[in-house]
Amino acid sequence: MHRTSCTAPLRNQAILMEGLLERILIDHPGPDALHSIYWGRIAPDFVGCTDMSLRLTLAAGQSTSWDRRNGKPFKGHPNHFVAKIAEQQHIHSEMADLFKRYGMQLKVSDVEKVLVVKVAALPCYPVLKSCGVRAGDKLPFDCQLWFAVHPAGEVAASPRR
Repeated sequence: MHRTSCTAPLRNQAILMEGLLERILIDHPGPDALHSIYWGRIAPDFVGCTDMSLRLTLAAGQSTSWDRRNGKPFKGHPNHFVAKIAEQQHIHSEMADLFKRYGMQLKVSDVEKVLVVKVAALPCYPVLKSCGVRAGDKLPFDCQLWFAVHPAGEVAASPRR
């Protein structure tokens, strides 16, 4: 389980988390030692736009499957959409790279409690605007995130739901 209100860039968090990952693997050797990680919210307590939050919002804003006016996917549940696009766009790339160095794959497996807002309210709106996102677009910016951990080379299941 990971829960933080850290606003450091994800690459810096990955550096810090490497020591934790090493300790887990020492204390619990074997292929079944680590199979899932609950990341928690990707924009905790709305402290600003974290790397994953910004990437998610941009990905949704560029997707033809997201209804920016109504703030939901054209088809299906927002949780399913966010899990799928988060994995496709690899919003967690720094963490995935860390796990890859240890012979593991890190994949988005599920999300809960997707939060949607008009992007003009986000502190990172200037960045979003420079990427073509409009102030009135209603886009996801936060969710509770789950990762599945698999040995490298193992075919990982797609996000549930």
